[in-house]
Amino acid sequence: MTEQTLGQLAEESWGRFDDHDATFYEGVWHRSHTLAERARRMCGGFAEGGIGPGDRVVVMMANSPEVPLIYQALWAAGAVVTPAVFLVGADELRHILLDSGASAIVTSPELVDTVRAPPSISLFLWTRPSWNGLPNAAR
Repeated sequence: MTEQTLGQLAEESWGRFDDHDATFYEGVWHRSHTLAERARRMCGGFAEGGIGPGDRVVVMMANSPEVPLIYQALWAAGAVVTPAVFLVGADELRHILLDSGASAIVTSPELVDTVRAPPSISLFLWTRPSWNGLPNAAR
């Protein structure tokens, strides 16, 4: 058995199955290949932002369909994902950032006030897309 990264496993999974309804959110089904393409584009954005193999990235967001896509994008970039529960306070988050050796954090606008990251840690602010405006979304 050959070793694979989580990013490679996700990519292989997307290619192994036909396009199908994968995520139901806000009354709409979203197709697997559309979600895979979003994760690929996100990976490119993270790479342009300096995220690469071995980088530790904290993801602190409320539960939403974006979270697994962000994980998949980061894995595809070779990064190590460190999840942080969005309910933690600023002091706990600072400990998580420093203890994990994070080089970046991904969060959303409603949580940005909690993020008091040292200057050495890059902030990626995720603004929520219009999920109902996705192409190939079944209505």
